Amino acid sequence: MSKKYDELLKEYRRLAKRADQRLVRLEKASEQKVYSKILEYGYANAKRDAVSWGANKDKPRFNIRPPKNTNQLKAKIADIKRFLSYETSTVSGVKKVYQARANTINKDYGTNFSWDELADFFESSLWKKLDGVYYASTVFESVGVIQKNKDDILKAIEDNEDIHIKVKDAIVESAVNDIIKNQNLDIKDFFEG
Repeated sequence: MSKKYDELLKEYRRLAKRADQRLVRLEKASEQKVYSKILEYGYANAKRDAVSWGANKDKPRFNIRPPKNTNQLKAKIADIKRFLSYETSTVSGVKKVYQARANTINKDYGTNFSWDELADFFESSLWKKLDGVYYASTVFESVGVIQKNKDDILKAIEDNEDIHIKVKDAIVESAVNDIIKNQNLDIKDFFEG
């Protein structure tokens, strides 16, 4: 092989090892409930690329048989570098993305989710049930209203009184009260965090 190929091969081995370590860490993290969707981000793209280079689709890795020619090796290195550049190629990067999403939702809708509570919320049967009935924006506005009215709601529950929350937006008001009355939910799930 040429000197150029040998240099690229060294770079390939170094980058592939680093990428494979990240893939393994993401797979391990996916076993935790809070990270159950972690393999849908950068990992999914890396898996597609690694499999296209001959990797096992169940445990995709880049550090397998290197391409035989310089151009293909350069292309595989580019795929690896792309994965390594993704913010979601690391567990901490995914956490950062979740936190940014939580911050945006909290700011836009008046909710108070932490990053892991939001991740749990998206995985919950509560979300699946509400998402099938309301637009996401209505769900988050409603959760924000419910969280803001925590004391009144809990007092009404304790006193065994009917609960009706007034909101300026008629759609959100309807959703809030429907959620409280008709969704058979544990209202305390809204007050985590």
